[in-house]
Amino acid sequence: MQHIPFPLATSRKRLSAMIKSSFRIAACFGTVTITCLPVALADTSDRKILGIPLSDDFVAQQVETTLSVQMEARCGKLFSGNSVDTTSCQNASRRFATLLDFSFQSQSEGFSFVFMASDLEKIVNSENGKRYLSTLEDKLAMAAYAEKPFNLFSWTVDFHHGNVREAVRYMATLLQDSLATQTQVQFLRSKNNSSADTVLGVLEGLNSALSAGTVQLYPAGVKNQQQALYHYYVPFYLANELREGGFSKRMALVVPFLFNTLYEMRKIQEQLHPECVIDTSKGSIALYRDLQEHLNGTLEAFSPKQFPNEMLSIHLGMAGAVAGATGDVLSYHEDTETFTRLFAKAPLSYLRTASFRFLSEKKSSPSGQPQQ
Repeated sequence: MQHIPFPLATSRKRLSAMIKSSFRIAACFGTVTITCLPVALADTSDRKILGIPLSDDFVAQQVETTLSVQMEARCGKLFSGNSVDTTSCQNASRRFATLLDFSFQSQSEGFSFVFMASDLEKIVNSENGKRYLSTLEDKLAMAAYAEKPFNLFSWTVDFHHGNVREAVRYMATLLQDSLATQTQVQFLRSKNNSSADTVLGVLEGLNSALSAGTVQLYPAGVKNQQQALYHYYVPFYLANELREGGFSKRMALVVPFLFNTLYEMRKIQEQLHPECVIDTSKGSIALYRDLQEHLNGTLEAFSPKQFPNEMLSIHLGMAGAVAGATGDVLSYHEDTETFTRLFAKAPLSYLRTASFRFLSEKKSSPSGQPQQ
């Protein structure tokens, strides 16, 4: 019988009478113990298990648990033999999963979802957020049609009176997806939020300005101009929040970089290990399957020539994670070619040692908890 990964948290007691056992899933790149539900028991079309409907909050909680469990398992493999670093990484991963703030919204046809959900709604509903979006839309129009150069990062920092932390929070949250899929817009529409059209206008304006070649997406010094800017700003934001929350700079760098890397390594896995690709199905349960597939990405050596776009995205994630972990947007200068050569040769080793190359700080506390 086929099984769907379905980690249980607060729902264990509720489903204990129906679920007799837990299954051990041997992932292609390691073994992770999680609880599963047989696919035969899950009706993915209306999000019911054994006839019991799953609430939106329930789905969101399980996605957060999946993120945390899988990232913690990766920490164990990344720092195998080093219990101190493993614990530090796992503690940071739990906080990371919470910071992602995944939210799920069911609809009459399908569903929508988003990350940093609370911040997204707070920003678009605030007067400052509305002013930011409307002004940014105007600036992008000027860049696209009047060919007036525009630096997104510098202007956003200026808009927030030099507050880089707040500026990055805005960019990571509002621009977390591209015009092609626009998950943040769809989520706001599912909430009947009138700001959805304004966010869409910003995404369209950004696309036009990029086509005109008049917009600079990143801080000066970032040697990567890939247009998928969420690969930079989301790791930047999350690394910064981990550091500000008291976690070591090292783990503030490693955890967001690891997550972004695993996400992008999916296509590489599909070619290197096609037998390990999970066949996703329709319905919300596919979220778990898709998430498992992303987080089980390979970390073995590969030829980067086959994956130029993925390497740009992974490199951009590294630049963002370093900026957030150090609090210095000018602290990372490795060009894409150098990064690609070093990373593809030994991805696991690069992940394990990257923080030592770009950070200078005391060793993490044995507990791995936020440092005082």
